[in-house]
Amino acid sequence: MVLVMNVPRAVNVLRPKVLVFENVKGFCNRKKSDEMYKLFISDLMDVGYKVETKILKASDFGVCQRRERFILLAVPTESNLPNWPKPTHFIDGEISVQTSANHIAMGRVPTPTVNAVFRGLTTTTPNMNYLKTVPYHLRRLKLDQIPSTVLCTINPGWDNIHPTEFRHISPRESARLQSFPDSYVFKGDLNSQYRQVGNSVPPLLARAIMKEVRRVI
Repeated sequence: MVLVMNVPRAVNVLRPKVLVFENVKGFCNRKKSDEMYKLFISDLMDVGYKVETKILKASDFGVCQRRERFILLAVPTESNLPNWPKPTHFIDGEISVQTSANHIAMGRVPTPTVNAVFRGLTTTTPNMNYLKTVPYHLRRLKLDQIPSTVLCTINPGWDNIHPTEFRHISPRESARLQSFPDSYVFKGDLNSQYRQVGNSVPPLLARAIMKEVRRVI
């Protein structure tokens, strides 16, 4: 949290036309961080910025995961705030047929499932296909569903197991779930690659936000 509190200071020095800030969903509603959050917003306002915040679902923008992220937009008080991006996708099967038809009529399409995201991808990471590397208590991804999130490490209790093979998902498969193109190369060892993917903002979500930002700069 200490690092977060440097953001208003940096904004005061750099004076960006638009600030886009992303954090975990709990950033704005955990009891322990409530005072820090209020101070963070107050500090941005004190340096001459107006602020809007929202929780956005990555799946609403074509990302194959249920991740929800806290997004903050801030601009100088005399400027116009960007609009929030309109969802382009929906999770099929979690809404009624009528609602689904309405979404399609509005141009929204179903969020891709694991099966669609992994299609055509072969295992290229060495030593990833051994059963002994997979603790029994980890859960498999389901091909026809949307996973909860992409983690920055392989942890117990999360959807980390490949849906059809005896191994955990590779960094490249994690990157696909995060909506990175295959052309994007992650450097470093396996742990570093997992961290880079898991700590990133899903590119499709970022693109949707930045399209609106471009309209006001």
